[in-house]
Amino acid sequence: YRARNEVRDFRFGYTVDGVVKRWADAVELYYKFVGADWDRSILTVAVTIHPIPGVDGSEVRAWAHGPLYGSIRVPGDGSAHLHVTPLPAKTFWEARVLYPESALPRLARHSDAPRRETVLAEEARWAEEANRRRAAARERVEQKGTIAKLAALAGAAGLVVWLFLFRRHAWPHRPTPTRPPGEIPDYLPPALVGGALGVFAYVT
Repeated sequence: YRARNEVRDFRFGYTVDGVVKRWADAVELYYKFVGADWDRSILTVAVTIHPIPGVDGSEVRAWAHGPLYGSIRVPGDGSAHLHVTPLPAKTFWEARVLYPESALPRLARHSDAPRRETVLAEEARWAEEANRRRAAARERVEQKGTIAKLAALAGAAGLVVWLFLFRRHAWPHRPTPTRPPGEIPDYLPPALVGGALGVFAYVT
């Protein structure tokens, strides 16, 4: 291709084998659409998992794993839509989807063991952990906001005090004379009268 100072779109298509597994009571899709080895952040990752024909959407359960601010939507048609903006470097983004066991009857069974309850228990536990992390993150943000407000109030109070002290002590004051210019204070001894006259003459 040829490109210079322009935006180009590239579309890659590939097939991944062995991603969907059939168990005794469920069909499971568990796949990292973006692995944790990317050394660059990605602005937006949008994943659409198309529905399996003939599967009732109410029987489909889906979860997304990755950044806590990512989202997943499962409409009634049995599809799953994952979205995250941005995806930091070295961060994975994956989906886990459960279908009924009859969704792919021709797929060879991965195991005859049940799977659904195990998946539901794992996802419930991980959801609780994610909620605790979200709550802790919100608490940290609230604490930072409170500290910022207190710092702003302290700064404003300090400015008010500074203005008051400046007005009180640093503002230039006009002197108020207590006796007419040139009059010698009566508390000066005779030896200092000459010096006082010189000072008054200089000031005048």
